[in-house]
Amino acid sequence: MTTNLAKNLAMINSGYSKKTYMRVGTWNIRTLSEKEQELVDEFRKANVTLIALTETKQKGKGELTLGENVILYSGVEENLRAQAGVGCIIKKNLETKMF
Repeated sequence: MTTNLAKNLAMINSGYSKKTYMRVGTWNIRTLSEKEQELVDEFRKANVTLIALTETKQKGKGELTLGENVILYSGVEENLRAQAGVGCIIKKNLETKMF
C-alpha cells in the first residue's frame, strides 16, 4: 500500500502536478468559551477549508470535535489568567494530513 506522501512524490517526479485549492480565513473571536457551535456554524456557511482563530483566551492545549469539524487550540499555561491564545477550525477529514 502506497502512502499519500509517496503518491504525491511520484506525481511530482513524473512531471504531473495536481492542483488542490483551499479556502482559508482568519477570525479574531475574542474568546472561545461557549462559542464553539456558533464558530462551526459560521465555518460551514463560509464554506472554507480552514479558519485561523486568534484571541481564543483558552488555558492549555486541546482539541474539540464538533460533527465533521475539529477545533484545535493552544493557550496559556493552566496556572495563568486566560488571555491571548490561537487555534484553528478544520474539516475532520483534513486532521490526519496536518501532522
